[in-house]
Amino acid sequence: MRLHFVGLVCIVGMLFAVPGVEAQEGGSTPSMALNTLWVLEKSYEPTLQVHLEIPERTTPAVAQQIPFSFYVHSNASYGSTYVRLTVLDEQKQVVKEGILTVDLHQGKNTCSFMLDTETLPVGVYQTVLEVDYTEEYKSAYAKARIKKVTQVSLEEELAQALKRLASVRESLLQTENSETAPLSPYLAVRIKIADHAAKQAQQLLDTETWRQADATISYLKATEESLAASSVWRLQTPELQKTMPKLDLSKATLRNGNIYVDDTPVFLFGRMLASADPGTLETLAEYGFNWAVFDLPPSDTLSSLTEVAPFQQTYDPLFRAAQDHNISLTVQLAPERLGTWALDTWPNLKDKGFVDLAQPGVKKTYLRHLEAALPYLAQQSMVNSVSLARSPRFKFDGEVVRQNFIELVKEQHPDRQKLNRLWHAHLASYDEITIWDEDAPAHTYPNRRAYQYDWQQFHRSLSTAFFSEITEAARHYAPDLPLHITLPDAAFDKGESRWGIDRDMLAKMMDAGSCSATTNPKDSYYAVSYPRQSVFYTLMHSLQPDKPMLNMDYDIVLNDTLDLEYSYKYVHSAIWDAVMSGLNAIALAEDTVVFSRPETLDAFATAQLDINRLAPIIVAFQEAQPDVAILYSDASKIFDDGVPHLESAWFAYEGCSFSGYGLRFISEEQVQQGMLDSYKVLVIPDTPALMDETFEKIAAFVENNGTVARVGTPIPYNPQGGSRHRVIRNTPNTVLVRGVNLPTEYLHAMDAAIVLGSLPDIPRPVNAFGYPQEGIKTRYVVLDGQPYLYLINIRKEPVHCYLSSSMSSGRDLILGRDVTFPMVVNSLEPMLIRLDKVSTTLETDKGKKKKHKK
Repeated sequence: MRLHFVGLVCIVGMLFAVPGVEAQEGGSTPSMALNTLWVLEKSYEPTLQVHLEIPERTTPAVAQQIPFSFYVHSNASYGSTYVRLTVLDEQKQVVKEGILTVDLHQGKNTCSFMLDTETLPVGVYQTVLEVDYTEEYKSAYAKARIKKVTQVSLEEELAQALKRLASVRESLLQTENSETAPLSPYLAVRIKIADHAAKQAQQLLDTETWRQADATISYLKATEESLAASSVWRLQTPELQKTMPKLDLSKATLRNGNIYVDDTPVFLFGRMLASADPGTLETLAEYGFNWAVFDLPPSDTLSSLTEVAPFQQTYDPLFRAAQDHNISLTVQLAPERLGTWALDTWPNLKDKGFVDLAQPGVKKTYLRHLEAALPYLAQQSMVNSVSLARSPRFKFDGEVVRQNFIELVKEQHPDRQKLNRLWHAHLASYDEITIWDEDAPAHTYPNRRAYQYDWQQFHRSLSTAFFSEITEAARHYAPDLPLHITLPDAAFDKGESRWGIDRDMLAKMMDAGSCSATTNPKDSYYAVSYPRQSVFYTLMHSLQPDKPMLNMDYDIVLNDTLDLEYSYKYVHSAIWDAVMSGLNAIALAEDTVVFSRPETLDAFATAQLDINRLAPIIVAFQEAQPDVAILYSDASKIFDDGVPHLESAWFAYEGCSFSGYGLRFISEEQVQQGMLDSYKVLVIPDTPALMDETFEKIAAFVENNGTVARVGTPIPYNPQGGSRHRVIRNTPNTVLVRGVNLPTEYLHAMDAAIVLGSLPDIPRPVNAFGYPQEGIKTRYVVLDGQPYLYLINIRKEPVHCYLSSSMSSGRDLILGRDVTFPMVVNSLEPMLIRLDKVSTTLETDKGKKKKHKK
């Protein structure tokens, strides 16, 4: 073995000798079969001055000498720096080591050891990199597990894995596939996934996709071990052995905030279909999934501006397959997919950056699409609902819109001089009012708060009226089909209100809430992307708590990681977090990687089995009245494009979510309707503007001794930017959020509200000193007298947890295991714990036992 340093000043000579490649008889070159290594996982021990970075993965190569590259980041220049590489085997014995001397430059330094893979046996190794740059400071370290493979070793590993898997599979089918002991749904699904993974592994080897082949073989080996263990220990996990009830999903109805078949709650899981291929439904059914979403666009139903296409013959096989495989369907009408004839008719259709549905001709075509599609869909028993639009955007413009806006302004502001003072304008007449003046200087009235509030309220009313007409027509053609609109997860994005979508109003009009959302762990502080999806689903659920929530297009990004354990946990946890935040149905995106990788498919399939097995308990969590409301202000969302309110509300949710109490957002309209009185604590994030009616309701809540956690800044403005002359005063039940308005401060504020006695005493995780732990998310509910605790650690490391309750033990119903607190809670392992009730011979007071008189 030898190594050399790339890109630095000083290079040390050979460390490990590299054997030469001898020519075969006749002078030919030896076969270049795969002989390489790659990084499995990494960890770092940086210093303040130097830290190392190992790239995400090493590119496999067909070579005898493989570069093991990394970077040294330094905040200063250091001469004569020692860089040491140590390679240890699985018994922690040193098999290779070497050292070189280099001059570090300030910034990023590139380094590469050249490893001779021929002298390194096949297997997994631990590598330790050390940078010893000065006597004054300790060394910086990086560790990585690497795996050495060859083409032959991969083929042998696959053959052995398939042999062992076949043996376990046969044993399971013989011992459990009978009337007395039927194969559990978990084992049945995992066997299906393993069969598919076996074929996939062989295909990857045949196409020389070595890294993915190795990961798939590793999955097969882990699955074989897991299935064998399940066979041995199945009596210890009776929860996982129950057969799932056969529900006729043609009877699925959306009601009371959930999805039911008769009186049984059901959660839907599946994917968005790329086409109306009935074969996809058969695959979904094989893995136990029960839902599919697909587009039925105008490009299929309409062949011209006046003619209807014979689209039924394309979709009839899909509906028959759905019935055969008991797959519930949701249809996306996708009005933006208008076909080539539409582009010929309206050449400027996409000039605004999106399909302009509000154009008169396009709107008429939209209505014709409803007339063609909805009566047909109403006849299909497996269709549970229809989405009228996907991520709609509007930019109503033109002279008619401008004149209508002017008439509204005249009605609301009949005194033009007062209007000028309010808008900071110099209008000589109302007719000078402009709309969509993107080139207006920053100091002029189109960019002022008052004008933007008046304009955006008017503009959003146009889109609401548009969908009101569309919804009325849809109900005429299919009166019994539930309707919804698929909105993006942009509710906390700066400036979203400019595009005409009033989420509050649409929530009232629709029969369900639906969305498209993404979760991505990249650069996340936690082990998952938190709280991006949770905060959005909670907002959806808050705006329409009595209606089901559907994610029609869920994109789970994995950043190309091939760490099987992390990938499984990430997907499994993301699904659980979504459902516990209010979702009732999840369809993965059509191009999702989840279905293409066995460990993530396993995670998705297992999560859906868990959730439907525990559906009544999860429904109890979703329906439980929350204790805490976080203000989500429509006025502050428009005010300065939502800065700083939206980010502050996001942080408030993140911090409060670790308190253990149920959370909802409360809109200004809900406050005005008196819904604030049903909450124990109101959290007011940084909210610069409120409607007067909302302000008065909150002030009355405070005066009636309501508990409020709020930032120290007042609510200084009305929606149009006018100064407010009153403040919401502080009372003994007011908790000020200290610091710089970050999640941790909101968690501390919640703890202060607990001390005030404003929140009930519930089981929740704390550290050894009794403080709540950031990154440990829990919920508590009592169903039919039985207490349940949902818990998940979203940190990147395990956490030692205590329970602030006299109830300290229970049964984790997800994995089928007994748990006792205090305990170490692993990262990304959701638990739904049926808590053991405290003995009735002892009374409890806040978790402390009372002494009984003799």
